[in-house]
Amino acid sequence: MTVPAKLSIPVELLPTDLARIVSQAHPVLLLSAYYLRFPALVADPVSTLLNSLLPLAVIQIAYAVICLPAVGMTSKPVKKAKAGERKKTPEASSAKALVCLVLFHMIRMKAN
Repeated sequence: MTVPAKLSIPVELLPTDLARIVSQAHPVLLLSAYYLRFPALVADPVSTLLNSLLPLAVIQIAYAVICLPAVGMTSKPVKKAKAGERKKTPEASSAKALVCLVLFHMIRMKAN
């Protein structure tokens, strides 16, 4: 008797503006990192890939934290703020962190 395979379902992004922006910028950032480092990658692939490992891991982790829901969490629509109510933005600190990561990566690439 064989056990039927579990079907996997796609994981939806978090329904926030920041998640939408980061999900669009993520592939561009990764491709541009390899495009900018291509000459060094051809000249010395091992050291280039090792030097790129930490910044790329940070980019991937930031994407997962900002865009993907926690395990077992279902994405719920964002509640609209009532008139006169202050908008709570816990994602503002995430946006600042992402900008810092991108700048760090760009500066590090210029130094090499």
